[in-house]
Amino acid sequence: SVPESDRDGVGTIFGDGYHKDPETVLGVIEGLRKSNPDLPIRVFGACRRPKAIPAEIYRRLPSKEIIREIYSKSRVWFLGSCSEGFPAPILEAMACGCAVVSTDCGGPRDMIQDGVNGFLCEVGNIKQIKEKIEVLLSNEKLRKQFVEESKKTVQKFSWDNSVDKLERVLNSIYQERVG
Repeated sequence: SVPESDRDGVGTIFGDGYHKDPETVLGVIEGLRKSNPDLPIRVFGACRRPKAIPAEIYRRLPSKEIIREIYSKSRVWFLGSCSEGFPAPILEAMACGCAVVSTDCGGPRDMIQDGVNGFLCEVGNIKQIKEKIEVLLSNEKLRKQFVEESKKTVQKFSWDNSVDKLERVLNSIYQERVG
């Protein structure tokens, strides 16, 4: 992680598959660039950079270290997908100290309590996503509250907690069968 004073922008992950909703992600990036031309925006992904994303803000297949740096330099992280199972980038961003804005597209609901540790937005609603990002950029107290609450969320999904939950489930199944 970088010092809090070095956080200066917004980050996201880009995918060109349908369920990643590239049109929404591109729309949010375009909207942020128009209303906040000096705002650093950082994007990474596995696919080729679309022409709508400037080369200087896109990293294709970055190393884990570069990904960690991208998260750590971002004050706000957003996910614009229209469908997600378990979106690891949300937890990764939370673990790196970002406030998170995501579409309410399945898996994010397991991690984000709207208005408590992040914002959930309507799928495809570029205006709402952009507005929630701007709220967090302009309201430092709320952003820091989300970051603190996110630390608790990340702990719920730690390996130790996950193993404990799995052991409890397996033990309860075993107990039902033998007894």
